[in-house]
Amino acid sequence: MSIYTSEPWFAVNNSVYWEIRTENGIFFGEQIGDTCASNHITAGPNGEANTKRIVACVNGCKGINPDAVQDLLKACIESLARFEQDGWPLNDANLSAINTLRNAIEKATGSAQ
Repeated sequence: MSIYTSEPWFAVNNSVYWEIRTENGIFFGEQIGDTCASNHITAGPNGEANTKRIVACVNGCKGINPDAVQDLLKACIESLARFEQDGWPLNDANLSAINTLRNAIEKATGSAQ
């Protein structure tokens, strides 16, 4: 049994504030969190965006141990460096791997490698 609420999660607008729920609908599933004025998670003008970001991160990481995310990013960065410094032949397979690593790192960090 997991200590986390299983995916998928949904961002639901209940006409007062945004909720994070286990099913898509105001009265459906378990409420995991919210972005109400009491600041349970986040509130204010960024409440909707923050709620949707939390939901996207949780759903995107389904099946990934959250403790491993930083290690995965480090492995991508180190693998890209090895490709670039060790003089690997630039055949289609290696170029594809290099582009995959660069895209994953850029997506994770917001900056190009």
